[in-house]
Amino acid sequence: MKRRGSLLTGSIAGSMCPAPTKNSKLEVEKAKSDETPSDTEAALLYLKTLFPAEKFDPRLPAIAMKHQVYSIVHDRTIADRELMTLRDSGRIRLFKLGVSNDEFAVLFTEDYVQHIKSYLGDTPLYRRFVGVVLHACKDVSITKKQLAEELRVGEEDTTTLVNRGVLLVRDVGKACSWWFAIPAVSTFTRSYTKGRAMVQQMIKRSKYKEILQRDLESRRLTVSQLGMEYHIHDIIGAELVECMRTTSGPLLRLNEDTGKQRRR
Repeated sequence: MKRRGSLLTGSIAGSMCPAPTKNSKLEVEKAKSDETPSDTEAALLYLKTLFPAEKFDPRLPAIAMKHQVYSIVHDRTIADRELMTLRDSGRIRLFKLGVSNDEFAVLFTEDYVQHIKSYLGDTPLYRRFVGVVLHACKDVSITKKQLAEELRVGEEDTTTLVNRGVLLVRDVGKACSWWFAIPAVSTFTRSYTKGRAMVQQMIKRSKYKEILQRDLESRRLTVSQLGMEYHIHDIIGAELVECMRTTSGPLLRLNEDTGKQRRR
């Protein structure tokens, strides 16, 4: 039988590289749900507690990266399957970010809907976009045929969605399409990429290019608003480090092969 709600007792507490724990916050988030979340949803709720929304101006909804889930739910097949279930049920949405070709952001749909409301207002366009477009298309992008012909969103409204940062042009011409987008997300991507680079440099400068996770957690990040715990989940999930259990706690060793592959 598939275990539910095992994140704290298994995936975090007994993992090869345990996640920094904020159990009380996670329990509060889990209590808000009528049903016990899957391990993957619980991981997303935990990652949500690490996102410092108040540090971003304009304010952003809590953003997690898809691969961060893998730092908590180690079976990627299960994580991917549960992510798709959450997406198809409308609980979450995935977004393609311009960080690299294989990186996707994850937002809870209710957070995303509230975020775009501040850019579109409580307008007929906002209500149609949320009630019709988001409901009909769960993918990360949408084509002109879908938007204009099937969902009856006119050119003027489409231009407004692009100008407000809700849609981002993907392709032009006959095969015109748009990415679903997060307004003002550039403030996140700048902090995210700078923070990742700085964390990698910290490990690279350590003896043997490795460091105890607890020692890394105690260090201060000066270039990122996201915080060290958020970035630790990033580098573990993206396999930028190898995780090893030691008597002193989890050890993170720089995986230079992964870094080289990502730069190609």
